[in-house]
Amino acid sequence: MKVLTAKIKELKSIAGESINMLECKKALEEAEGDIDAAVQILIKNGCNIKLKRETFLDKIEPRVSYKLSTLITTMVSIFNERGNSLEPSAISFCLYTKGHQKLANGDTICYVDESLTVNDEDKELYPDFVINEGLRLFYHGDQFEDVIYNALHQKSDISVDKIIEALNYYSQRDSFLDFT
Repeated sequence: MKVLTAKIKELKSIAGESINMLECKKALEEAEGDIDAAVQILIKNGCNIKLKRETFLDKIEPRVSYKLSTLITTMVSIFNERGNSLEPSAISFCLYTKGHQKLANGDTICYVDESLTVNDEDKELYPDFVINEGLRLFYHGDQFEDVIYNALHQKSDISVDKIIEALNYYSQRDSFLDFT
């Protein structure tokens, strides 16, 4: 079976750098053009495939308002899809809110955007969207991920409300809440 170059490139992008184009072509020919079957053939043949996994930022739309409970549920679903592991997002992000939030709840409205940066004079520089919308920093993305990851490792069936309790605890004390 003749395999289109576009299919070979698609399989290569899924399979990763350790797989060459010829291996992708052969697997696709054997799988009669079926990408999923070709991935399984590569795995069966002992190829070390690192499938691209979705991250938090792949599942949400930046600069759109979300309830905090929705963002937590999204993070928990990624955690569960990965067999109770969580890889940090490759892109640095922050959660922002309108106004100052002492304590969060499930209905707290958040926006996800790029992380703030700090210039040479130690001045915090926020993304244009954050400035234009008058938003305030609510949570750094890596801390948000870490608190959820920690809570889920303590109790895999933890509720969104308990995770919010853990987020509030962390923001007040800079330490993780112990659920054991």
